[in-house]
Amino acid sequence: MGTQDLEYPLIGKTRKLECKNSKGRFDENFGRSEEAANEIEFEVASFGNGIGKCIGHFMWAIIRCKAVSYGRYPYARAMVVLLLVSVPLACIWANAGRIPVLLGQDPEIAAEAGSYARYMIPTIHAYGFLQCHIRFLQTQNIVLPMMFSVGITTLLHIFTCWILVLKSGLGNKGAALANALFLFIQLFSWITQLDC
Repeated sequence: MGTQDLEYPLIGKTRKLECKNSKGRFDENFGRSEEAANEIEFEVASFGNGIGKCIGHFMWAIIRCKAVSYGRYPYARAMVVLLLVSVPLACIWANAGRIPVLLGQDPEIAAEAGSYARYMIPTIHAYGFLQCHIRFLQTQNIVLPMMFSVGITTLLHIFTCWILVLKSGLGNKGAALANALFLFIQLFSWITQLDC
């Protein structure tokens, strides 16, 4: 394995992060309340994700300690655990419109943030499953196909954001749907890399 092979995961991860943040470039065409709602939702979701990541990393440590081999079984258990962890996160995101109001935020902006967060709920499940597949494919050294699928889905994501945010008039909801669609396409493209 050359040093060039080690660069592929870094490139792919960077592209994925850029994809998640690209919807902000499309949101800037809307009003100030939509931008503020987007920022508030991001903070509420970041708090929820932080809790979920702590629990997820703890469960990964337990699963890795109990794993006898690098087989699929520990990752299947991790998917079940992450699915269970995603339930409280979904509850936090479902109430993302109420939390900022309790903290003194403008109700109109909080309602827009809550709407965006509710449309982002499907991404929680896709992201959890995607993390399991990333780790499994990396342990199997299936990195180059992962990089190509990230590149293709990045192009699809940009086009999807343009359609759902600007052309359809969905605004923030379209950005959330584009993120969910991106993660599910990424997940299914990586599932095809597995030998069943």
